[in-house]
Amino acid sequence: MRPGDGRRGIALLEVILALAVLGVAGIGWATLAAQTLHTLEATLRREAELERAAQLLERLQAQPLHEIERMAGRRQIDGLTVHVTLLTRSVARMEILVPTQGRATLTTHIYRPNVTDAP
Repeated sequence: MRPGDGRRGIALLEVILALAVLGVAGIGWATLAAQTLHTLEATLRREAELERAAQLLERLQAQPLHEIERMAGRRQIDGLTVHVTLLTRSVARMEILVPTQGRATLTTHIYRPNVTDAP
C-alpha cells in the first residue's frame, strides 16, 4: 500500500458526505419554498374573497329599509351567502359568508329610521 492511498479515500468520503448534506439542505429549501407559495396563494385567494364580500356588503347596505326587510333570511348573491336578520323595525344585521370559510366573514348593523316610528 502506497502512502497517500488512505487520504484519497477519506477525501472521497468527505465529498460524498458534503454532497449528502447539501442534498438534504436543498430538499429542505425546496419544501419551504413550496409551502411558502401555497400560503401565498391561499392568502391572495382569501384577500380576493374579502374584497368581493366587502363590495357586496357596501352595495347592500345602501339599500332602502323596505329592500333590506325583503332580504331577511339567507340567500345567495354573487356566489356569497348573505344572512339578514331584522333586530328591530329600524335595525338589521347583515352578514356575508364566504363559501371557503363557512362562517360570517363580514358583519354590519344597519340602522334606517322607520318613518312610522317618528314622533
